[in-house]
Amino acid sequence: MLKNLSWVAFFVGLFAIILLSVIPATAIPKLGLPLPEILRHMAAYAALALAGGIACRSARSLFILAAGLLLLGVGLELVQALLPSRDASGYELLANVAGAALGFAAAILTNALIKKCPQILG
Repeated sequence: MLKNLSWVAFFVGLFAIILLSVIPATAIPKLGLPLPEILRHMAAYAALALAGGIACRSARSLFILAAGLLLLGVGLELVQALLPSRDASGYELLANVAGAALGFAAAILTNALIKKCPQILG
């Protein structure tokens, strides 16, 4: 059940990141979060990696997902370089990678905890 919910959260987050990366920056809703853009990038990729990492059933699938998120971050920054209303940023790419690394670390710990103590899920 948790793995299925994690996949749903992953794909919703994936859609949101892709959408927010390609629409004009002026069209992005202001949520009132007083975080610098770099931290928002980290948080988004950390949440995406956490959800996807919890959903993964093997180390191999986790590795494939990590490679995919790296390619996603690079690809979206390259696409932004081509869009007149967006700018590509190496710093944002590094924030994406750092956030994903934090999310995957949290997912690995969460999966280990669930495996050791399955009663956590009820």
